[in-house]
Amino acid sequence: MASGKLLRQLIKSGTQGDALGFQSASAAVIKEEREKNHHLLANDLERLLYGGQTATG
Repeated sequence: MASGKLLRQLIKSGTQGDALGFQSASAAVIKEEREKNHHLLANDLERLLYGGQTATG
């Protein structure tokens, strides 16, 4: 599970309409999950964030 700090940043930026902050926090969550070897979750989150295109390919 992503850290509390990242989740707070994600929710705060989302509710404030801060698209850049939301994307940045989302990318950090994805990176953190990938580092924990949660590749299926990270891939799914990337698909949701980037609309079917992943940042890595």
